[in-house]
Amino acid sequence: MSETFGLRQRLMPAIPAVVAALVTLYGTVAGRTNLPDPVAIHFDLSGHVDDVAGRDLFFWCLSTIVVTAAGMAVGCAWVLRTRGARAMWLWGFTYLAWLGTVVLVWTAVSQRGLTSAEQAPGPGWWGVLLLVVIPLAIASAVARFVGGIVPKVNHRDAARLGLGEGEVAVWVGRTMVRWPLLLGALGISFAVAMALMGQVWIAWVGLVLVVIALATYSLTVTVDARGLGLQWGLFGWPRQMIPIDRIVVASVEDIKPAQWGGWGYRGSLRLFGRAAAVLRAGEGLVCDLADGARFAVTVDDAATAAGLLNDLVARRAPANS
Repeated sequence: MSETFGLRQRLMPAIPAVVAALVTLYGTVAGRTNLPDPVAIHFDLSGHVDDVAGRDLFFWCLSTIVVTAAGMAVGCAWVLRTRGARAMWLWGFTYLAWLGTVVLVWTAVSQRGLTSAEQAPGPGWWGVLLLVVIPLAIASAVARFVGGIVPKVNHRDAARLGLGEGEVAVWVGRTMVRWPLLLGALGISFAVAMALMGQVWIAWVGLVLVVIALATYSLTVTVDARGLGLQWGLFGWPRQMIPIDRIVVASVEDIKPAQWGGWGYRGSLRLFGRAAAVLRAGEGLVCDLADGARFAVTVDDAATAAGLLNDLVARRAPANS
């Protein structure tokens, strides 16, 4: 990508969030007429109203959130230059802006003409799905097509192991942490307690926590001629493979979870151009990819993994040139 980065390229990804703010402001000023006061803002599982709020308070609070999110989107679009950072932050603020907008529009349309909030129809499961999917689709489209500068990668200082021609090598590393096991124990306790109380459907939430714990307490990382492979948890699933022909250079970095969005699997290579598998802070392997994306994983002996990856990348270079 060219290093020129003009005003249009900077601000265009923020336009969807700004549109959301304009729609919300119009709905707040003109769309809240002929609505009950208070308005229904929450429904139980059977679709009956179980919470209300003052009409003006609800609309102005929601519009404040949306306008603030749109303003933050414009600020991120203006300040941030690298594609990965722009995609991640613009996704979040665009999603927040459109979530508020969709909720506001649905409230105005569904309760228009009613004399009491108790008459408001619930959204139903399909309505809830649309309330989530519409903002998610818009935000994901913004992240997918956002522009920005792709950082240049320094190939000359890449660490190497010196793998000989015709030699075959495989590196395997494993990271284990204990905190997900505590989450699993809490999930079992919660599931048993809910089952004894007769709330079987709520008990499934505890079992979901157990599955998440078993899938995140360990991570196995493999480097071979295919590329970089990851296998999560007790059953080695989910799995991920970054092909060797997609990797440009590998390096070792001190991984700080806050820089990658926290613990666990963070980001998206497809949407944000950066992702990380972070089970702990400290030593980790970072791969710069051919499309400018970056992938990081916390694992011990990352220097050996990086050296082997760089050898394998160099071995494929003549064939790809």
